[in-house]
Amino acid sequence: MGRLTRHVILPFIPALALEALWFTPKETFGCAQRGLMALFVVLAAAAGAFWAIFKGMRAKKGGGSDANWWLLTAIILTLPLLLLLGPLG
Repeated sequence: MGRLTRHVILPFIPALALEALWFTPKETFGCAQRGLMALFVVLAAAAGAFWAIFKGMRAKKGGGSDANWWLLTAIILTLPLLLLLGPLG
Protein backbone atom coordinates (compact mmCIF):
# COMPACT_ATOMS: atom_id res chain seq x y z
CA MET A 1 0.00 0.00 0.00
CA GLY A 2 1.46 3.33 -1.03
CA ARG A 3 1.86 6.42 1.09
CA LEU A 4 -0.88 8.28 -0.72
CA THR A 5 -3.35 5.48 -0.08
CA ARG A 6 -2.34 4.97 3.54
CA HIS A 7 -2.08 8.61 4.59
CA VAL A 8 -4.65 10.40 2.43
CA ILE A 9 -7.27 8.13 0.89
CA LEU A 10 -7.94 5.76 3.82
CA PRO A 11 -8.25 8.56 6.43
CA PHE A 12 -11.05 10.12 4.36
CA ILE A 13 -13.27 7.07 5.00
CA PRO A 14 -14.67 8.37 8.36
CA ALA A 15 -15.56 11.73 6.80
CA LEU A 16 -17.29 9.97 3.92
CA ALA A 17 -19.12 7.68 6.36
CA LEU A 18 -20.36 10.70 8.29
CA GLU A 19 -21.60 12.30 5.08
CA ALA A 20 -23.34 9.04 4.15
CA LEU A 21 -25.06 8.98 7.56
CA TRP A 22 -26.18 12.55 7.06
CA PHE A 23 -27.82 11.72 3.73
CA THR A 24 -29.45 8.53 5.08
CA PRO A 25 -33.21 8.99 5.61
CA LYS A 26 -34.44 9.06 9.21
CA GLU A 27 -36.75 6.16 8.50
CA THR A 28 -33.82 3.86 7.75
CA PHE A 29 -32.12 3.92 11.16
CA GLY A 30 -34.03 6.42 13.27
CA CYS A 31 -32.67 9.58 14.82
CA ALA A 32 -31.07 8.05 17.91
CA GLN A 33 -29.26 5.31 16.03
CA ARG A 34 -27.98 7.75 13.41
CA GLY A 35 -26.68 10.00 16.18
CA LEU A 36 -24.96 7.12 17.94
CA MET A 37 -23.39 5.92 14.69
CA ALA A 38 -22.15 9.44 13.96
CA LEU A 39 -20.72 9.68 17.47
CA PHE A 40 -18.94 6.35 17.02
CA VAL A 41 -17.46 7.46 13.69
CA VAL A 42 -16.22 10.72 15.20
CA LEU A 43 -14.73 9.01 18.27
CA ALA A 44 -13.01 6.38 16.12
CA ALA A 45 -11.59 9.09 13.86
CA ALA A 46 -10.41 11.09 16.89
CA ALA A 47 -8.68 7.99 18.29
CA GLY A 48 -7.06 7.47 14.90
CA ALA A 49 -5.93 11.11 14.85
CA PHE A 50 -4.28 10.74 18.26
CA TRP A 51 -2.63 7.54 17.06
CA ALA A 52 -1.36 9.34 13.94
CA ILE A 53 0.02 12.18 16.06
CA PHE A 54 1.80 9.64 18.26
CA LYS A 55 3.25 7.87 15.21
CA GLY A 56 4.30 11.22 13.74
CA MET A 57 6.07 12.23 16.94
CA ARG A 58 7.92 8.91 16.98
CA ALA A 59 8.88 9.33 13.34
CA LYS A 60 10.06 12.90 13.96
CA LYS A 61 12.09 11.81 16.97
CA GLY A 62 13.66 8.96 15.01
CA GLY A 63 14.57 11.26 12.15
CA GLY A 64 12.27 9.57 9.65
CA SER A 65 10.70 11.34 6.71
CA ASP A 66 7.21 9.96 7.46
CA ALA A 67 6.44 12.57 10.12
CA ASN A 68 4.82 14.96 7.65
CA TRP A 69 2.67 12.17 6.21
CA TRP A 70 1.44 11.26 9.71
CA LEU A 71 0.65 14.93 10.39
CA LEU A 72 -1.42 15.04 7.20
CA THR A 73 -3.20 11.86 8.32
CA ALA A 74 -4.02 13.43 11.69
CA ILE A 75 -5.38 16.56 10.03
CA ILE A 76 -7.60 14.53 7.70
CA LEU A 77 -8.85 12.39 10.60
CA THR A 78 -10.05 15.51 12.44
CA LEU A 79 -12.42 16.36 9.57
CA PRO A 80 -15.33 14.24 10.94
CA LEU A 81 -15.16 16.15 14.23
CA LEU A 82 -15.19 19.46 12.38
CA LEU A 83 -18.09 18.27 10.22
CA LEU A 84 -20.07 17.20 13.28
CA LEU A 85 -19.48 20.49 15.08
CA GLY A 86 -19.91 22.63 11.98
CA PRO A 87 -22.20 22.16 9.00
CA LEU A 88 -23.64 18.78 9.95
CA GLY A 89 -24.25 19.57 13.63
